[in-house]
Amino acid sequence: MRRWHLYFASKYRKKVFTQEIYQRLKEVIYETAKRHNIIVHELAGWSDHIHVLVESELEVGNIAQLLKGSSSYALRKEFPELINEVHDKSLWASSYNSKEIIDDNYFYNCKQYIERHELSNS
Repeated sequence: MRRWHLYFASKYRKKVFTQEIYQRLKEVIYETAKRHNIIVHELAGWSDHIHVLVESELEVGNIAQLLKGSSSYALRKEFPELINEVHDKSLWASSYNSKEIIDDNYFYNCKQYIERHELSNS
């Protein structure tokens, strides 16, 4: 299994993640991950982006597609005001950033970094 630090930004870097939406976003990410045998070690974000530390046998592009796609669909359905905010069919920017975690020390440092990115800090 490979470990990845993923970063997803909202479309146009709009500050769309209120506390309520962010809590639901986390639930959707964890539910999706569980269905696809993706281990989420850490998840945190600000009002316009999230960081996710995951472990999976899937390719990183597939992980990003699953997490971004499911969360975009669920959140736009449950919070229709998001459609007006991003003016698009997707909640997320089309790209994402990823970095493979190659050793335990780097994993620990990424975990700490992500923990510091909780929404309440934005």
